[in-house]
Amino acid sequence: LFHDIGKISIPDDILKKPGRLNALERKIIMTHPGRGGDILDSIPQLAELAPLARYHHERHDGKGYPLGLKGDEIPLTSMIVALADFYEALSSKRPYKDPWNVIDIVKEILSQRDKQFPGRVIDAMMEVLVDEKLVTQEQIQEKERELKAA
Repeated sequence: LFHDIGKISIPDDILKKPGRLNALERKIIMTHPGRGGDILDSIPQLAELAPLARYHHERHDGKGYPLGLKGDEIPLTSMIVALADFYEALSSKRPYKDPWNVIDIVKEILSQRDKQFPGRVIDAMMEVLVDEKLVTQEQIQEKERELKAA
């Protein structure tokens, strides 16, 4: 929850909009990581969590926001939170989409290796999914083969 604390500063009509955001709404929503980082920085007991909020929309390939950080410039903890958030978003019902099944989520996550997420974070997530018996190692390998063939 702390990673999205900046959303308390975003109007509800934007947060709860059932369809796509327009350019202005997207610009507004893109302020939430920085605002969240600032909020957490202002609370001494929570200041160490500020990077989780501030950088969870950065991407491994540098195409994220708010700063366009790339690779090791992004704290590892922020990338872990970003991937958990990504999984949660795909697996949850939203006003604009039904939940995805776990196999489709795995394929989408694998497709983001070294793009949105670093490979080591994806590998750790796959280990968790196998340990939790949500997928098998064979299913992961099959999705990796499909992605290579595409």
